[in-house]
Amino acid sequence: PLPDAATRARLWRSHLPARLPARLSAAELAELVAATESLAGGDILSAVLYAAAAALEREGPSCTITRDDFLGAIEAGRRARQAVGIGSD
Repeated sequence: PLPDAATRARLWRSHLPARLPARLSAAELAELVAATESLAGGDILSAVLYAAAAALEREGPSCTITRDDFLGAIEAGRRARQAVGIGSD
């Protein structure tokens, strides 16, 4: 089964360690939880890694990962899943 909202929130928090240069408000975290409905825990981890890579490429080692980086990564993951025929969202 796919994770519910409470589990997705825990997954996001666990994949965002303090040393990761991401600063999200509680409202932004809630937005990411909602945006990942119907996605698996591995998809959330992939989104974190993709967002971190995008921020690093854009700003270099002193980057900050933004809400938009995460939302872009979620959308890229959805497009990739659809391209290979996984999921119908």
